[in-house]
Amino acid sequence: MARQTSDIGPAAQTVVERLALVAQARPLERSQVESALAAHLRALDVAARPVRWIEKGDHLASAREGFSTAWADLWKTNKGKPLVVGMTSTATFRSLYGGGLRKGGLVGAAEKQEKAAGSGTRREAQKAAKSVNKRLEDWVNQASRHRDLTNAARDALHEKGIHERTTMAQAIGSTPELQRARQEGELNQEISKGDAARQAATAAEWLARAHVLKSAGKSVEALERVARVYLPLVDAVEAGLWLFWVTENDVIAVAVPAEG
Repeated sequence: MARQTSDIGPAAQTVVERLALVAQARPLERSQVESALAAHLRALDVAARPVRWIEKGDHLASAREGFSTAWADLWKTNKGKPLVVGMTSTATFRSLYGGGLRKGGLVGAAEKQEKAAGSGTRREAQKAAKSVNKRLEDWVNQASRHRDLTNAARDALHEKGIHERTTMAQAIGSTPELQRARQEGELNQEISKGDAARQAATAAEWLARAHVLKSAGKSVEALERVARVYLPLVDAVEAGLWLFWVTENDVIAVAVPAEG
């Protein structure tokens, strides 16, 4: 892979290059994954908890069971059903984004720091993040086996008797095509909450944003704090992690297929 450092900085570029070398199928290094997940929780100041591995007959069955098991734990306060598909909140997600409608948590603080850097610097930082996203988009879709995850998530929803549907407020004046697009977006939000590859790639995005601010002489502590949260997931993905959800009592994890 050609080295590209024009706008994202060397730290983000290193993560991009590491992830690009990760094979779609790879053996699981269980202890390395668990150590990386523990580091992820420490960076979030979230209490340590055991990892519960979901291991079924094949990777699709494991993914389907992973979604079902995670949702059962995360939705139990709503009698096993989500308030809205796409709005599932893990323990780590709440630390990153806060618990209210307005963005808070570590990400809110980082975006506030980015905004304080000025509109021009902020635009450049966001351009750098988009550049990372573009470079890693194909890799993320392959590494996360996005089609498999979509099928597994849909099967898990249907097995629980929960079907994707657009709310009445959304449906007013909407075409069937728009409703399907919204439903697809909601399902993708559910998938991204558990997709280790997608979250690992986020480390490079935040490193790129921090690089732009640092180059402009601006403060970057809050941005680098978010990057440190995601960086251990690069190690976890390299070691074979496919899916994970942090619940109140444990971390539910699914390994990527070792072959095929």
